[in-house]
Amino acid sequence: MPDIEGPTCAIHKGMPIIAECINCGRPICSACKDEFGYFCSHECLKASKSTVDHEAKIEFQKQMESTRKIIRTVSISLLGILALVIVAGFWWFLAWYFDKSGSMAWEWKKSISPSKFHYLKIESGRILFKSGPVVCAIDQKTGQAQVIAENKLLNDYNKLIQTTPDGALLAGEKSVIFLSYQGKILWRKDFKHPVSKYASDENHAVIITRQRFTKDEYTMMRVRNKFKTPETTMYGYQLSNGTEAWKKKLLETESIVSGISGGNGMFAYVISRRDKTGKKRDNYYYNPGKMTLEVAKFRNGLLRWRIQLKSYLSWGPYVCKDRVMFILNKRLAAVAKSGKVLWTLPGSPSPALKNGKLEVSGNRVLANNYQSVACIDIDKGEKLWSKKISFGMQMELWKDKVYYLTSVVRDDIKKEEKMKIPPTFEQLQDKDMSRTLNKLKNLRKYVSVIVCLDSSTGKELWRRKRIRGSIFPRDKFVVTVGDAGLGGMLSMIGGSKNPISIVSELETSNGKLQFKRKSPKALIGPFRIIDDMLIGLIYSKDNNSGGFSSFGRAIRAEGLIAIRLK
Repeated sequence: MPDIEGPTCAIHKGMPIIAECINCGRPICSACKDEFGYFCSHECLKASKSTVDHEAKIEFQKQMESTRKIIRTVSISLLGILALVIVAGFWWFLAWYFDKSGSMAWEWKKSISPSKFHYLKIESGRILFKSGPVVCAIDQKTGQAQVIAENKLLNDYNKLIQTTPDGALLAGEKSVIFLSYQGKILWRKDFKHPVSKYASDENHAVIITRQRFTKDEYTMMRVRNKFKTPETTMYGYQLSNGTEAWKKKLLETESIVSGISGGNGMFAYVISRRDKTGKKRDNYYYNPGKMTLEVAKFRNGLLRWRIQLKSYLSWGPYVCKDRVMFILNKRLAAVAKSGKVLWTLPGSPSPALKNGKLEVSGNRVLANNYQSVACIDIDKGEKLWSKKISFGMQMELWKDKVYYLTSVVRDDIKKEEKMKIPPTFEQLQDKDMSRTLNKLKNLRKYVSVIVCLDSSTGKELWRRKRIRGSIFPRDKFVVTVGDAGLGGMLSMIGGSKNPISIVSELETSNGKLQFKRKSPKALIGPFRIIDDMLIGLIYSKDNNSGGFSSFGRAIRAEGLIAIRLK
């Protein structure tokens, strides 16, 4: 490396130059200065003393020496700063280059129908899943897949009811099967009518079948003005061996008018009972009859308790721990396993309870109606807090935090800025599409934001802009998977043939962005986070492929992909 202080003294070898001789201008060093002053020799000193401006020359040389020192100090400082910048930039480049967060760990290419894909079990570093007629196991680290079993019958069972340590319960059109993780069908039950509803726990399952009338049968009933109630039957099975524990056929005047929820040895549902008067107005469609909330045992189907209802439930019933929760007449209620009402909470103080969606996690219930959110303590039956939000799209309750996506007005947009419309849209002349485009143009004024709240107090902990997609909370990080286009609809319908997904990861404590990268492949759910990897399906758009189609373009899954996380 060259010397930053310039040439050395000609008289004293190796000494740096600090000034110039007053008389002849020859460079001098500090040793020359101590011996001759600001001169290079005695001759120049004597010659300078004979001049009139000797003192002025000495003063000038002092100023020059001071200036040289300042220049030397500044030069050294600038070079030091430049070296630090280079080192920091190189370090950042190495960290970015070798940081594999957000990159693809592996991919497994195989044509998959998303509606027929189910994760079954994750064990010993392997991911077991069912894809149509095939049961596969894929190595979590390498992505090497192994076909465990292939059976054409499995292609008809695409509803996953329950997974247990021994296998998985799957429902088809008019039958259910219990599939082992080795790909063998341990038992199968066929029914007369299609499977309508189901609930299960780790040991038992309840299957409800309901008669489905044909179009001609509906026409005949309308002509005769005599409507029949579809035949409904409830079956109870043991998951271990498929033994039918009990069977209950509902009367002609009975029908189940709610979903069914189960857990902790019991299941809950709402049943309607009509009085059979024979009058024409008393038909299935216009007379719901008297409704009852019933809770029964999985083991034998016997009732634990029942509650007479005056109207339909707005939400529920939902079995949570050792209680049943539901919303009736804008009141959230919790009933114990014994039938005792533990508490009720009016919905008027919390608009989110009136017509919102409820999510249960741990000992808390989160209510969201897209304009307000409320959090309730299940054990105490107390509203912890409620808060108005501008627009809450997806909301997740995870341990002591609440995450939700909303939108805020952009502060960096210009009035004259126009939204670029994909060529596919420009070719469409449909009036409905024009209205949709106008709405999408208005959405251009907003930017998506992820917000984190304290589930105990509702206090906002942090927020971060330009984060979109689905939320997947973890212990230390929260992962989001979104589309890279302007909006999901634009990118899926009119964007390029190869859509792009963006994967982001933020710290749960402060919202610090760990990484935000474009995925090498477009992603579609269902997603699973396993250790430090995000597992999802690969999808692309093809005009000639089957499946879901939007304006002539269909979406199909092409396999599995694993994205590295922090």
